Amino acid sequence: MSLSITFENALEGDYLVRALHQARGQLVNQDVTTSLGLALKIRNEARHVKEVDPDGKPWTPLKPYTIKHKTNPRMLVEKGDMLRLYSHPDHDSVTIGTADEKAYWHHHGTVWKPKAEDVESGKKNYFEHSTKHLPARPLVGFSVADKVFTVALIEDHIQAVLRGALHQR
Repeated sequence: MSLSITFENALEGDYLVRALHQARGQLVNQDVTTSLGLALKIRNEARHVKEVDPDGKPWTPLKPYTIKHKTNPRMLVEKGDMLRLYSHPDHDSVTIGTADEKAYWHHHGTVWKPKAEDVESGKKNYFEHSTKHLPARPLVGFSVADKVFTVALIEDHIQAVLRGALHQR
């Protein structure tokens, strides 16, 4: 004796194809990059407040001379210009940064370079740029923790889209 059960039209013909097509359209829109950009901007701003680099390492402390002449007690904050981060989402990427030109030097640091003629003459303590040496204090970045956060956010978005697509018949 045998038993067989036949399921007819359990999945309407191209139902899965339509659901996946709908999901694809929702996955390539800017919703996920907009959410991600805002979240990563906030994470970078929080690190700035804590005075740490993207990996959580504390910034190099300010020198006593700098502290003495600052009008704001927070590190790398005088007028707050470098705190004004922006997030620019695109359909497949996110850019986070600041328009403040000083941020580049603070982020990467500066190196003292003596002028060639001073090196040749043996003159010391004379450097080609007027800015004194700045240690790198990275302002914006994408840490391992940010990568984990990003993957989780994208996975949540994909699952929500697929759940929605599969439930719409």
